Amino acid sequence: MDHVFSLVKSLSQSEKRYFVRFSKFQTPATTNTYLALFNRLVKVDVYNEKELKKEFGALHFAQLKQQLYKKLMQSLRLYYTANSAQNEVFVHLHNYKLLASRGLQIFAEKELKRAERIANEAEMSHESAIIFRERNMLINGMSNVFELQTRITENEEFLKQQIENISNEHQYEKIFLEIEVLNKQLESTRNKEEMIRVTNFLKNPLLTNEESALSLQSKIYFHFSKGLALYLMSDYTNCHTEMKTASTLLEKNENILGKQEDLYVRSMANQCLTAIHENKFEDYKNNHSKLSKVKLIDLSIHDYRNYILYILQLMYLNKVKEYDNAITLIASNEVFSKEMENKMAQKTGITQEKVYSVFQKAIAY
Repeated sequence: MDHVFSLVKSLSQSEKRYFVRFSKFQTPATTNTYLALFNRLVKVDVYNEKELKKEFGALHFAQLKQQLYKKLMQSLRLYYTANSAQNEVFVHLHNYKLLASRGLQIFAEKELKRAERIANEAEMSHESAIIFRERNMLINGMSNVFELQTRITENEEFLKQQIENISNEHQYEKIFLEIEVLNKQLESTRNKEEMIRVTNFLKNPLLTNEESALSLQSKIYFHFSKGLALYLMSDYTNCHTEMKTASTLLEKNENILGKQEDLYVRSMANQCLTAIHENKFEDYKNNHSKLSKVKLIDLSIHDYRNYILYILQLMYLNKVKEYDNAITLIASNEVFSKEMENKMAQKTGITQEKVYSVFQKAIAY
């Protein structure tokens, strides 16, 4: 499938409206051919390049399509600037450099402080390091020896702390990837060998105490990874506790939540799942409702969330033996679930989600 057509079809209605306004502001309507191509692609369901070349001219069609792609990406970056701490940091850094290059040092430093504040609040170690280096460049031009000597000491302390934080986060990211591998290989521990694998994973010293996790990101990985391992061992009560802690930590920091929407959806879904296993149906309903109302930025995560909500509801209806309602639910989600399962299969083959879906459908029928 054509990448530009796929991108256009992935846009939400608000993203499309923003792009149209953005394009009209950028280029006069009389010469805005890429916007005309965009409007044409919005209207068609199947991409036919041969027909489009007839309409827009074959000679420069490739350049026109590339221009549309660049404008779409530029529009999306602007649209989502306010929804990402990382984007905001780099906007302020860019502003800082532009102002500094014009000798407007007071205003430039204000932009740098804004970038620093956002990076610190979001615990963005890599971005904080970039900002720190920019401050070094500022002080480097000063003649005050005392300030330079103070900065040397601060530099050593900062580097030591950042290296420790970044190293710690990478260690917990490795733990997270390890449990992801186990989760893909096992639905749950069914024999002694599998039990030993998961037990050994939980014996990792970094999973014995939350204090080992130095940053908020590390703490999120700590609780999610531990919770997932406990689920594999069918310890649903403690799994639920760990997953609830992980989702609560994500909720406390919108900037990290914006980067980890998939982890939030999965931690909430696991709370629903453990509640079903333990017949805590009110708890299930509350978490299912909460997950359904969460506003997500990433459209693919949005669709995945809706797919997971469907499977969880199907599991619940089967658990309480409401099979007629389960069959009605299957019928109303048939097209959507097939689309999601096909998309996921293209990336990773048969998924655990599809296995759950197939078995739950069989139970209902």
